[in-house]
Amino acid sequence: MTIDAKQRDLVQKLLGMLGSDFDGERAVAAKKISDIAKACKLSIHDMLRLCYASASRDYRQPPPPPPPPPKKEPWNTYGSDDGLLDELKELIEKWGIEPLSAWEANFTSDICDRDPMYLSDKQIAVIERIIAKFKKCATSAF
Repeated sequence: MTIDAKQRDLVQKLLGMLGSDFDGERAVAAKKISDIAKACKLSIHDMLRLCYASASRDYRQPPPPPPPPPKKEPWNTYGSDDGLLDELKELIEKWGIEPLSAWEANFTSDICDRDPMYLSDKQIAVIERIIAKFKKCATSAF
């Protein structure tokens, strides 16, 4: 009442032939499946159960996905004591907005009115880049 690997592979191929567009090919496949079941002294149902039960024993579950990365705190660690926005305001008072692009000028006019505790890391990076641009203007003669 067992089925070996060679017979199991043959039955699986014959099952694929049952979807053929040709009547004769389907009939031959069904007859061969029936003959294999009789040779194993099994019903077709039991033979198919054994074919796929043994195949499922070989199946291994995929490993679990890796854990998600830890969430970062969305707010910055700069406090109002840091003076990042104060430094930006001083540089704007000293140099005006001429060294800035239109986008940077709009950004600085919008960001200077915000609370420094609620700036994102990306906003802080842009502020630092603008401050560096002002400092570069201060050292160069134009």
